[in-house]
Amino acid sequence: MGMSQRRVVANQHQKLQNDWQEKSSLHINKRIAGRRILYVAMERRARRKKLHKIAMALLMAVAFFSGFFGRTLFDAYAKEESDHELQRYYTSIQLEPGDNLWKIANRYAEKANYTAAEYVEELKRMNRLPSEQVHSGEYLTIVYLAE
Repeated sequence: MGMSQRRVVANQHQKLQNDWQEKSSLHINKRIAGRRILYVAMERRARRKKLHKIAMALLMAVAFFSGFFGRTLFDAYAKEESDHELQRYYTSIQLEPGDNLWKIANRYAEKANYTAAEYVEELKRMNRLPSEQVHSGEYLTIVYLAE
């Protein structure tokens, strides 16, 4: 083997070695990049799981507290309403000049928990009136609510 052949062989050997190193480093770089991508994906998944756990804990807390406080507030309002039960009372009033059933209804309907129209109908029913016509000096039975 002559000197030129040795150079050619050395050059070929050097070229093969360089190619192998490039392929090897490319393969290593791909492996490193793949591991990096896998690591990032695992971190994202872990963060998502953690956020999911926090969200579920918050939802459970909201459900518990709304049920607990909602129920206690509901019970408190129910007790409050039952403490103030109003009784129906009846009394008789004498009609004055200018009075009619609608004026009386406007005066007493809210206290009896009626609308004016309902109160007029209740007055007609209680006093057995065939129409809404009344006269001053007559007595009329009315209803009101009180403790």
